[in-house]
Amino acid sequence: FDDIPVKAWSLEVGRKWEVFLRKDDTDDQFGISWEMSLGRGCPVVSVREGGLCHSWNQQNPEQAVAEGDLILSVNGAEEPEQIKVQLSGSSVAILIGRPDGHDHTLADAILLPPGSDPGFEQALEVEASAQMES
Repeated sequence: FDDIPVKAWSLEVGRKWEVFLRKDDTDDQFGISWEMSLGRGCPVVSVREGGLCHSWNQQNPEQAVAEGDLILSVNGAEEPEQIKVQLSGSSVAILIGRPDGHDHTLADAILLPPGSDPGFEQALEVEASAQMES
């Protein structure tokens, strides 16, 4: 992680909810890009169309994950390095927080076509595999 820019966030989190994603196939991807953070939560950069989180958003519009939401924990892990490890698994419970003053809806979520680059060099694909690139 030494070469990954880290941001410090000090946002107050308003609403929180859990997102449950499971890879049933080796080709499945969680489809969330996020940034490392020193503060509370790692900010979501984008949700990729065709990923498991995109499907979650369509099935759960009131709990849709959007740009600017914060990943507070994954399977109980709260530190960014631990979050990355947890996201290498096939089943995750992601605690999402929405900062006060950010009232996103499903329409606000950044949806990127499969295989596209979100344009953030420091963004990490949530797959958190050994081949994860910054």
